[in-house]
Amino acid sequence: MAMRTVRTDPEILHCAIVDGINLYIREVLEMHAILSDERLVTLQDSRFDEMKHAIAKKIADRWEKIEIQEEG
Repeated sequence: MAMRTVRTDPEILHCAIVDGINLYIREVLEMHAILSDERLVTLQDSRFDEMKHAIAKKIADRWEKIEIQEEG
């Protein structure tokens, strides 16, 4: 099996990861009442927003260039 390199713009990955985190918060944690209204307000605090973006950047940087094993 051959390997191929896939490159993705880290800015696009960053946006997608942040979007995924936001969707998870709204559609899982909030919808199932895992987070109270007070906690949701806290999550909107800039410190948590900065942490979310730092996590997204770290993951996006790791996935900017990956090797994929091709089948066939």
